[in-house]
Amino acid sequence: MSLFKKISILLVVMLVVSYFIPAQSTQKVTIKKPFYAVVTEINNPDSWRKWYAPIQSSYQKHPHNYRYTQDYKNKTSTIYTHNNTFVITKYSPGLITIDESLLFKTQRGLNIAFTKTGDCVAMETCSTSLLGYLFNFFTPDEQKTSIIKALKKFIETPALYYGFEIKKTKVPDTLYIMLSKTVGIKHRFKVTDSLFKLLTQYAFKNKLTTVFKPYLVASCIGKDSVQLTTMLVIDKPDTQYSKIQTFTMPSVGNILVTHYKGPYGDAKAVYEGMQKYVSDNNFSGVFTPFEKYLNKQIPKNDSSIIDMEVYYPIY
Repeated sequence: MSLFKKISILLVVMLVVSYFIPAQSTQKVTIKKPFYAVVTEINNPDSWRKWYAPIQSSYQKHPHNYRYTQDYKNKTSTIYTHNNTFVITKYSPGLITIDESLLFKTQRGLNIAFTKTGDCVAMETCSTSLLGYLFNFFTPDEQKTSIIKALKKFIETPALYYGFEIKKTKVPDTLYIMLSKTVGIKHRFKVTDSLFKLLTQYAFKNKLTTVFKPYLVASCIGKDSVQLTTMLVIDKPDTQYSKIQTFTMPSVGNILVTHYKGPYGDAKAVYEGMQKYVSDNNFSGVFTPFEKYLNKQIPKNDSSIIDMEVYYPIY
């Protein structure tokens, strides 16, 4: 037998043996978010597809093969992707394990703890085979699988965590004319369109504006009704006339803004993200959030593709 064959056989034997030898590694990071926010993410099985690479990439490529189940009696959740299974076991809100059926059978343990500053310390212990450990050791950093590093990036990046980039800005416009009406939800688009037409006719007839800059405030009343307040930016003050009123928004103060472009019916995710951002940062709202249509196109229905900014005045 040649030396090359002997070396080849030896390498194969070593690889086979290393597959059965256990190995363990530990890493720790600080996550600048409250304990409750962090444990909410790891205890919700449907959240993992938003930030944990093996599940996220599979979901994006094969969304129809993704599902999860929960066994409340045994405190386990199972996530199924197109080619893998992930079993999450909950021992306490901040202590879980996740068993992965990947190339190398791996169990990861997560321990989330408080810090004196109000942030969290997250520790991850990875138990796998020696072969799996070596394979991961030689994997480039950007391709390595780390739950706590992925979670830290997701939860500390507003555009990822809230779904949209949210930032503070100045009041975009200060002087408006407005019309309000409470209607049944099924009539909201038709009424919104008619209210804007009335405002536009009034503004141009009285030479109050030279551009069409529409804003909308929609406040749900119960399950079946909504109060619509349509606003149009004007260039000079105007006295109240009939139901059309002038509204001045203070130019000082804080206001949050995020941009959204897509089906109007999906824009509710923007409001949910902004409300979560306000709550997480201990802000308080001073006015109902409102929409500014950047392309001057008013939505005709939930399927309308809309380009808008949503503003949320806070203090």
